[in-house]
Amino acid sequence: MNFHFFRSRALYPGASLFMCLYLARLIAGFQGVDFGLGLFWAAVVAVTAGKSSRLLIYPLAIPAYIHAVNSWNWHPAISALFATSPEILIGIEQYLSNAKDLRRSWSAELISIPIFILAKCLNVAWLSAGFEGIANSMGLPWALVAAAALVFRFDLPLFVGAYIHATNAWNWHPAIAVLFVMGSTICALLGARINHVMGLPHPYLFFKSFPFRIRSKAMGYPPPAPWA
Repeated sequence: MNFHFFRSRALYPGASLFMCLYLARLIAGFQGVDFGLGLFWAAVVAVTAGKSSRLLIYPLAIPAYIHAVNSWNWHPAISALFATSPEILIGIEQYLSNAKDLRRSWSAELISIPIFILAKCLNVAWLSAGFEGIANSMGLPWALVAAAALVFRFDLPLFVGAYIHATNAWNWHPAIAVLFVMGSTICALLGARINHVMGLPHPYLFFKSFPFRIRSKAMGYPPPAPWA
């Protein structure tokens, strides 16, 4: 686990809750990989996810989400919230810390927090759907390759897989499937626009487009958080 999170004074109050959520997701992700690939690969994913929480969030969150839906029979929305809960907790504390440091009303940040949570949940939901779509249509090895490509921020194969899974397995209308796959991006754009209009200096926490990084640097604000 990357203990850089706990060196921030803003995160100390939620450190215990973060640890509980992180370990719960770690166990769920471990069980999900163990069920699909075996104990060896489950251990590999668990260890590597703890080494780099920036690049290896989703290879752990995706099996945790799938395991919660399939094995625990949780509702997909609850499963997505569970699979992304550590990052959501850190994001909320970051938002509130921003308001405190800038002497702003915390209610201003609350406008972006629901969109941030929705975007995180939609992101892990469509990535998981993409993994299942590729696994069902092309086989598990190709699904693993597509998931591994997330380390290099290449998610186009999972994008296509999620669309195929939504239209074929869930019998969704193609327009609804596209809206589902693009949901997290739409939320990111909306959240970034809200922050811009309200003059909030932190660009949307996980929205790492080039103009917003330049804007943050120009305003002297810290770079995007490592879990983004």
